[in-house]
Amino acid sequence: MSKVLKEAGLLKSRARGRLDRVPQDIRDQAVALYETGKTADEIADLGLHPKLTRSIVFNELRRRGTSTRRAGARGVFWDREDDQKKICEKYELGMSGSALADIYQCSRDAINKVLTAAGISIRSFDEATGLKWADKSGRIFHMRSLWEIKTAKWLDDAGRVWHYEHCAYELGGGRNYTPDFWVYDGGDLVELIDVKGWLRPASADVIELFKTEYSHLPFVMWDEPELRERGILDIKIDGEDVTPGPSYPVCVSQVTDKEKDRIAEVYSSGKTIRQTAAAVCRSHTIVSQVVNERGIIRSGASSNRGRVPQELRDRAANLYAAGDSITTVAEKTKLSRDVVWGEVKRRNLVRKRAKTK
Repeated sequence: MSKVLKEAGLLKSRARGRLDRVPQDIRDQAVALYETGKTADEIADLGLHPKLTRSIVFNELRRRGTSTRRAGARGVFWDREDDQKKICEKYELGMSGSALADIYQCSRDAINKVLTAAGISIRSFDEATGLKWADKSGRIFHMRSLWEIKTAKWLDDAGRVWHYEHCAYELGGGRNYTPDFWVYDGGDLVELIDVKGWLRPASADVIELFKTEYSHLPFVMWDEPELRERGILDIKIDGEDVTPGPSYPVCVSQVTDKEKDRIAEVYSSGKTIRQTAAAVCRSHTIVSQVVNERGIIRSGASSNRGRVPQELRDRAANLYAAGDSITTVAEKTKLSRDVVWGEVKRRNLVRKRAKTK
């Protein structure tokens, strides 16, 4: 059939066929929205028509001979030298390309084009997210951005006692949140600092949840204005002091015996794998490998049980004994199935499965 239609000159291209499935008035509306500054993705997400996709929008624009915007035009910085200069300055100060893309509402490629045109080399993944830095005491940390390293140096210069990503706080919905810096005074926690170059909506939601559930903690967030006001962004970091850290997870053979002893000590004190990893600044995989190697690994249920109040564990056991399934008990108590199952086994309450006919 296709061959016959092609010989008769009646075969439509796939793009044209798709266009015909979207009413003309919807396509007119999409083109009008594009000309007002909206992106093809945003137009497709409006739900004007079930068949209206990003490709349909661009195909309609090409059919009409309408020129599409260059990459970065959504952020209106291609034709603005001052915006291009700001992008380069922020990137050289340590802001990530992803954060800049969010700020200027464009793609990472558009940001990279501006940086390349200005002769600025693009940081590799390790250089951007796995920076290894030693503080004045010789402690080695694997930090996630240059701004965090500058903050650490600022705290050192100010004579503050601090730790980096000391532990994760559990939030509702099974999520966790780990602030960047724990600052102490005389052994007391006086500040929890989180350094943010750009606050994404998802991060903002988690932070608000953390502030609500842990309102008693002295939490503060330092964004670009706060960092600039304190002079942190003006701090110069020597290239020799900052090197790309190992990609996670690293092989356990790269961990020294001294570090393994420290991991075993922290884990044996009752902390979970996640808490131990945060305390020793290593990945969860490395901690698991080390404690397995030392033969001190605990089951997931045993590890989590210590963090669950006794009355909640009693309620879970009673619900199971009354006939509820493990899944039902987990849903009613908001505990994980592993914790419920571990508590049931510990109390010898495991029921035999009913035989199927």
